[in-house]
Amino acid sequence: MAGGIEPRGLLAVPIVEESGMALLQWLKDHKPQLADASGDTIMWRPIGPPGWTDSRYQRMRTARLKERDEADAERYRLECAAIGGNELHDREEFERIAAQYGLECYRRPLVFFITTPDTGARAVLEIDVKMLDTLERRRKLGEILCARITEVAISKLSEGGVYTSRSLADLQAYLDRVREEVDQYLAASIEEATRPPAPLLTLKSLPGKACGDKFVARLVGTGPLSAVDKKIGVRQAFFLFLLFDSEEERRIDGVDRSVVSESRAVEELRIWAASGFIKLEGADRENPAHRVMKMWGEFTRQLEKSPPLRGMFERMARSEMFPDPLYTIKIGNIQSQILIPNMHALLASRLTASE
Repeated sequence: MAGGIEPRGLLAVPIVEESGMALLQWLKDHKPQLADASGDTIMWRPIGPPGWTDSRYQRMRTARLKERDEADAERYRLECAAIGGNELHDREEFERIAAQYGLECYRRPLVFFITTPDTGARAVLEIDVKMLDTLERRRKLGEILCARITEVAISKLSEGGVYTSRSLADLQAYLDRVREEVDQYLAASIEEATRPPAPLLTLKSLPGKACGDKFVARLVGTGPLSAVDKKIGVRQAFFLFLLFDSEEERRIDGVDRSVVSESRAVEELRIWAASGFIKLEGADRENPAHRVMKMWGEFTRQLEKSPPLRGMFERMARSEMFPDPLYTIKIGNIQSQILIPNMHALLASRLTASE
């Protein structure tokens, strides 16, 4: 304790991660909110220009302190120029501060809290560096700390407004709970990020439908396509089955698409025709590729009556880039699924039932 003055406030000092300065940028983005939450109890004090002090401190400081801060700002500018830049200077300061307070054994980044004046006690909040990886995680970190590191919450740990070694021990226990909250959010965020995205379109069967019904399946959407819930006939099922079952994906005009070549569609059409699912007679038998193209036109006309599906389907005509024309849907392979165990068996059963 300096000069017999009882410590009635805390300094929160961030120490950046070993491989970068993302924590410092995060603090720049959230410092006003952190300062408002901390009130007069805690002053966030990062390594950096003295001008980083918040408006509350600037209102409270005396003319003498203002003069000292201006001198410090000039000294900081000169030191940075001499060493080769702000970042190099600040990183060296972070290392010096970490060594001064014995923080080498802690995982970085971190924020440590000391009393002012210093009593030698401290509390440390370690932060998983992955919390700084994305904009949403950085936003959530700010939300949690602004909600937890507050004047109301922290001042309860003082002893009559004075921060003692016991206060800092209680603060450490409190910060451990804050860290647990951050870690729980991060674990959930990582799990969500690694979870395969839910399919946007699903082809489902129509259980319980009457035999001879002209519809054979349902097309159901989720997410931005959640308005899609459409019963479909055999010709629509033909293209959806081909596109959803396809393992080929192309990026065309900046869009990932599931694609089926015209030769593959012709091959499947012959199978469906041989099974009696689709009639293929006369000129169509001689030129099945032309029949596929005609069916595609009717298919897109019917499907695109549903507004969310407008523009989703496109035929890429024969060209130097596409020697075999392509039929495409503007979603990737993992964004569609077929929940019909056996499409051919389903169609065969309906054909038999209708005879």
